[in-house]
Amino acid sequence: MVSRSAHSFDASWRYRLPQLDQNKGTRFLAVVILFTPLIVFTKWFAVIHGTFTYDDLDLLLVARTMPLMQSLLMMHGDVPVPLCRIFFSGMYALFGVNELYWNLFFLFLTLGVQLAALAIVIALGANLVVASLFFLTTISASVWNYTAVGYYSMTIYPQIGLLGLIGVLAIIRWRSGGSANYRWLALGVSAAAPFIHPSGAYVPVVVAVFVFVSQLVKPGASWLPLRMLRPDFRWLTIGLATSIIVFAIFLRLRCEADRFSRWRTARCPHTPSPEVCSSCSLRAWRLSCSGR
Repeated sequence: MVSRSAHSFDASWRYRLPQLDQNKGTRFLAVVILFTPLIVFTKWFAVIHGTFTYDDLDLLLVARTMPLMQSLLMMHGDVPVPLCRIFFSGMYALFGVNELYWNLFFLFLTLGVQLAALAIVIALGANLVVASLFFLTTISASVWNYTAVGYYSMTIYPQIGLLGLIGVLAIIRWRSGGSANYRWLALGVSAAAPFIHPSGAYVPVVVAVFVFVSQLVKPGASWLPLRMLRPDFRWLTIGLATSIIVFAIFLRLRCEADRFSRWRTARCPHTPSPEVCSSCSLRAWRLSCSGR
């Protein structure tokens, strides 16, 4: 009887497995439904029970005491992080300092990164077994992420990574016959990533490199970079290059303005007040720029 039941189960499984692997959409849903609950058990109950610490306190202080528009141009350390400040202001306005909701955000962010990576792997042709093993491996590896014990400001890096994955997935969908709007989605997330944190400047570069390399498998492809200026790639290439240039100019101007502001708050020998006179501040500024 037991042997007959085992045989029946094995036959049923052998029949259903090919059905789950018949197309990319079914394959994605099968892996997500079967294995996503593991994120709850491995990420939430195991490690996600953090609280605010380090940079979180500085970002929360600004969110609580300063108007949002004014805070966008403030430096955090030595770099501007405008979209990170919008994130903190929004979370604080919605949930205050209740760690439960911040932990839930991190859980869903982790899930979003895993699902985006899974969608890319399946879009590139991975079968059900390979996609399942990939999904389980990335879930297991991400358990040891140090942001899981708090330090919510460090979620900027998974946020940047998620935007990069969305950009790559959008390119795959576009080049697979999808809507041209996917091209603009890839451009939008690529342009936004550096404004979360300057380290996100790699996203537009990665998206551009992925577009270039992915076309090498096409018939008649060549390594000539000028093919990125063909009509179907031209505006995407121009947009990615422009986004990098605009962010570089923004970063340079903010850093220079911050340095100038620091010199202006230094004590001037010509006046007893902490404020410096115009001649001294400009002279000090010129000397700092010349390296003396």
